[in-house]
Order: sequence, then C-alpha cells, then structure tokens
Amino acid sequence: MNAVNTSPVSAAGNGGILLTNPDAPISLTNVRSITDTTRVGLSWSPGAADGGTAVIDYQVWWDQGTDSYLVLQSNVVGTSYTTTVGLQGNKYYKFKVKSRNAFGFSPVFSNEVISLTAILPDSPKNLANDVAVTKSGIIGLTWTAGVFNGGSPIIDYRVSYHIDSEPYSYLVTGVLATSYTATGLVANSVYYFKVEARNALGYSDFSTEISVRAAAKPDPPAAPVTTVVSNTSVVITWAAPFNGGSPLTSYTILIRQVDGVSYSTELTSCDGSSASVLAAA
Repeated sequence: MNAVNTSPVSAAGNGGILLTNPDAPISLTNVRSITDTTRVGLSWSPGAADGGTAVIDYQVWWDQGTDSYLVLQSNVVGTSYTTTVGLQGNKYYKFKVKSRNAFGFSPVFSNEVISLTAILPDSPKNLANDVAVTKSGIIGLTWTAGVFNGGSPIIDYRVSYHIDSEPYSYLVTGVLATSYTATGLVANSVYYFKVEARNALGYSDFSTEISVRAAAKPDPPAAPVTTVVSNTSVVITWAAPFNGGSPLTSYTILIRQVDGVSYSTELTSCDGSSASVLAAA
C-alpha cells in the first residue's frame, strides 16, 4: 500500500507451523490388574492437542508421602508405565504425568492419581455354623481369615444372607471379629450365608456358602418308663423334650441286651418314627 492505493494480494507463500507445548495427558488411572504390594501400574491418554508436532514421550512424577513431587521416570514411550523400583507395601503413592514434544514439556500435569500398594484380600475361609450358639430363631456363624490380606490389614467383614428363593442381601457390615450371631430369624427356617473381608482397597470375593437351620439339637428325653405287657412285649413311655425349635421327627430307641451292658436298636418292632410313637411322646 502507498499514497495511491493498496497493491493486489501476493501469491501464497510456503507457510509455516507454529510449535508450542503439548497438552497434558488426560485420564491418568491406576491399573488394578497390575498394581500389587510392590508395584503400581499406570495408564493415561494423550492430551487433546500435540502442540503442532507429535508427542515424543512422557515423564512420570511421584510423591512418596512427603507432599513433594519428584521425577520418577523420563522418556516413557507409550501411554502406560509400571514402576520398576520396589515399593513399600500398604502405602499410598501419588502420581502425575507430563507430555513432551520437540518444543518441550506440557506446561501442566495430568490429573493426580493416588495408588495403594495392595490388592483385594483373599475371601474368608471355613465359614461354619456355631452349634453352641444356634438355636430357635438364632444362628451363630464362625469363619477364619483368608490366607492373604492383600498386603493391607483386614479392616472388617460383611455378612450376606437369604432365605428360600429370595436374593442375597447384606445382613451386617463392619463385623470386627471372625464370628457373628444373627438374631430375630424365623424359627426352623433354613438360611444361607456368605462372608466378605475388607481391607483398605475394598472387599474380597465371597466365602463359600453355607446353609443353616435356625434351630438347635433337641434336648434328650427324660429317662423312659418301661411297662411289661407280656414275656414278649413291653410298653416304653417318656416325656417329649424341648425340640430345639424344630419339630421332632423320630426317636432312636436303644434296648439293653441280656449282658446288661450293650445296647442295640430294634427297628422291626420299634422304629421310633411312626406317628403313634411321636404322638405318644
């Protein structure tokens, strides 16, 4: 342009690319399938813009619990990294990542990830009915801790149960001991139970399932009274004992033999399960 006017537009030049720093990585996450008691697995995605030239590599930073970040690993090619230094079990570590292109590093970090060097605990073992506790409407349970706590101490347990065809639901959480007593149950009903263990990372798989009837063994009958009817028959009577919360289904009747010591059952003439025997009791 001069005092007369503006010239025509020139021909297009060869152009140029303005380079700048890349965006920070996004979606940094802990890879649970890799992280355990001695290592942490990380993955992330590239930022939205590479700054005009391809991202070369990444730089992983960490905080080992000092509230101060340091470079852990540079020149990480790809969008994942697994720590190679031995980490302390049951400890929280923080991580952030930067991108790098030919112009330099991203001006800011990715999101921060906090990872615990642990895995989920093994499921509880040996879930069983505590017969010393179980009675009408009450069921006692006991179990033992799984073999491995995942590298983090067990915090507590969670008990689930169901009855009949109903789905499982939580009966109780926060159980600190390896036993629990369920009360207020329907007497003589069968309940099904499973237990989970929890550490700082979360809950284990379920234990094996057990089924327990909300009843106890019956009390023993009182000493029977024997009335001789003839030289080949006797009538035996007794008082019915407490049934433990579940109806009595039969009696086992033992007859002392002529040696005065040994007893045996007589199933032919006295099987103990007929309606008349149960009614008479």
